[in-house]
Amino acid sequence: MTEILSQDEIDALLTAISTGEVDTTDYTAVKEQKKVKIYDFRRPDKFSKDHIRTLQMMHETFARLTTTALSAQLRALVGVHVASVDLTS
Repeated sequence: MTEILSQDEIDALLTAISTGEVDTTDYTAVKEQKKVKIYDFRRPDKFSKDHIRTLQMMHETFARLTTTALSAQLRALVGVHVASVDLTS
């Protein structure tokens, strides 16, 4: 929790710091370490795994609908399937 100091308390702290009565090293702020994400510039990822899964589902739905439409149009057994969904550069 944050505590609000009165002006008298602030003045007392500033006086104590300037005279050396209070050690200021105890009150230094600890910097938060930021998480670093490693990025390979030689082979950049253009799509996340979620995007690849979504593309896979979209292509499978397209293949299923195409199978149905072609089978009805040609009056023959037709099979359409997705071989793979890969990210290429």
